[in-house]
Amino acid sequence: MRAMRLLSGAADDASLAHDVAAVGVADAVVVMMDSSGRELTRVRDASVPPGVPPQPDQVIRNLTRPALQRALYAALPPGTVVCGAAFAAAKPLPDGRVEVRFEAAAGEAPPEAAVVDVLVGADGIRSSVRSQLEKMGAPPRRPVYSGYRYYRGLVDLEKLGGADAWVASLGGTNNRIIYGASETCMLYQVSPTHASFARYCPAPEGSSRGVSPAEAKQHLMELCKGYPYPAPQMAEALEGGAIHLGELWSMPPSEEVWGAGCITLAGDAAHAVLPTLGQGAGQGVEDAVTLAITLHRAAASKAAAASGGGGAANAACRLSPAEVEAALRQYEAERGPHVQRVYHFSTSAFRSGVGESWLGRLRRNWQYRLMPAWLMKKATAWLTECTFAWDEAPPAAAAVAATA
Repeated sequence: MRAMRLLSGAADDASLAHDVAAVGVADAVVVMMDSSGRELTRVRDASVPPGVPPQPDQVIRNLTRPALQRALYAALPPGTVVCGAAFAAAKPLPDGRVEVRFEAAAGEAPPEAAVVDVLVGADGIRSSVRSQLEKMGAPPRRPVYSGYRYYRGLVDLEKLGGADAWVASLGGTNNRIIYGASETCMLYQVSPTHASFARYCPAPEGSSRGVSPAEAKQHLMELCKGYPYPAPQMAEALEGGAIHLGELWSMPPSEEVWGAGCITLAGDAAHAVLPTLGQGAGQGVEDAVTLAITLHRAAASKAAAASGGGGAANAACRLSPAEVEAALRQYEAERGPHVQRVYHFSTSAFRSGVGESWLGRLRRNWQYRLMPAWLMKKATAWLTECTFAWDEAPPAAAAVAATA
């Protein structure tokens, strides 16, 4: 919801948030239960009256990553996003800009290098840009294995009688989070026709490699045996080749500085979290909007200073490499404390949720049963609520404009 609230102000007429919401499914009620089928709690968003369509930023929105990417790409001018050239290396130039080189496709000459004002590495937990920064002297950071593997896939709800029948079978809701012994099962509708299915279980590092689709399907069926509806039925509906098997890794964020010079990081490249709170893509969106706002404010402050504070704060103004670098470090310092908090909270919630000991499972189950939904929501309000403004100058920028 926090990311959707940011998107509400990131485009004219708040259209971007509505476009993203349109390709997802609203989740106004989250239902949690144990592996015997006993309900532990359900958290309802009381701000949305029953039967009233929620606004994009009022409730959780479930959607697939490709659907999110398509909605974001569609909001950009044609040709803004160019695919098909993999990052190879980056080199800071004497004037402060960055030269970026790309890998050559098989049998082809490498693409021409690009000289850019800013390089943002948003290339995932195994980030090549982050590796390049380490070669330039940044402290090395390595992903951390959780000790768990995942089975994931999209289920065609027609195989379960259709979306309406599926929602009706869940009592009018469209999700379930099922907690077991050292394991978790999550399922939720992500489009009018499909639901996402995920099953987490302990596994040694590297043991997920070399597993055939047929073996993955057999493993998943065994893992879901004895679980409440609709986990076994969804596992059965998944084709072996449609099951994504892998390992859960995270990337601890740096305290403040992620980049160097005119290079920075965003999303999983800077701070990959475990999936417990569904914050991976959301934190990437927050990074992108915060970075854009920081650069915008720096340019606005420079324009205001150049005009003597005469009201030209929003005029076009080109930042020097030194000013870009300062803005990037400011962005990292602003995001650092928040993503650290999200990272540690996600990790703690994951360990608590999977229930790695009988005492942990007992504490988890009773905590969900006894804690009022309003208190649970209050405890996580910092994660879902925020305000921001494109034209609100930070104190340092205001001081520059006032003394110019």
